[in-house]
Amino acid sequence: MCDWVWPNFVSRKHTAETGSTYGATPEYEVKFFQAVTGRDLSYEESIELGHKFWVLDRAIWALEGRQRDQEVFANYVYDVKATKPFPLVVCENGTWSYSLCQGRTLDREKFEDFKSRFYVHEGFEESTGRPTRAGLETLGLGFAADALEAAGKLGS
Repeated sequence: MCDWVWPNFVSRKHTAETGSTYGATPEYEVKFFQAVTGRDLSYEESIELGHKFWVLDRAIWALEGRQRDQEVFANYVYDVKATKPFPLVVCENGTWSYSLCQGRTLDREKFEDFKSRFYVHEGFEESTGRPTRAGLETLGLGFAADALEAAGKLGS
């Protein structure tokens, strides 16, 4: 599920006010999936399936011509400091915690570095962000590699 919509299913206010441990858990996504599809799967299987969906979507983007230089945020994300509270998990000085992220921007160079490392980790071509045959076949998506290759858009 989209991490931007997911919080709508859980009341953070309830958790903060009562100290309750009630809140979003990874099992919720599996329960939603099972309710909609009737398919029984484990949390681990759901992660693998979600990964395949995401990489297949990425292959479709590559077929449509999307590549690394198009994967950027709007300028304001890099240039305008956040003024409204937006609670997220952050790593500051080597420690993970929650932050309201006020006064923060996204560092362009660090984001580009992240993209490079992420593409390599996922088995995508670092210079373009396109999936490679090896990366796709690892997930059982050889048919997507064939389609990308036929279109001249398979990462090397």
